[in-house]
Amino acid sequence: MAKLPRQHKPPRVPARKQHRGAPQRPSAHRRGYGRRWWRLRAVVLAQRPFCELCGAPAKDVHHRVPLREGGENTLENLQALCHSCHSRITARGG
Repeated sequence: MAKLPRQHKPPRVPARKQHRGAPQRPSAHRRGYGRRWWRLRAVVLAQRPFCELCGAPAKDVHHRVPLREGGENTLENLQALCHSCHSRITARGG
């Protein structure tokens, strides 16, 4: 009995990952997280290297008043937090 030729399968192309939020979410830069934000973030973490809530090493910088609610990128509106505390506050909608 003759063998059938193997069929060629095209390479699998992974589906494009979509953000869980709104499909029309603006870029980070348009939301206020451009080059100036990253510089300011570095300044905050250098001045306040520990979490302001629990004292662990700070890895994230949190806006006390979110930018979408009219907050600004000022030192007074920023809080240095560890990732755990930042995740907890963000999950509560803060």
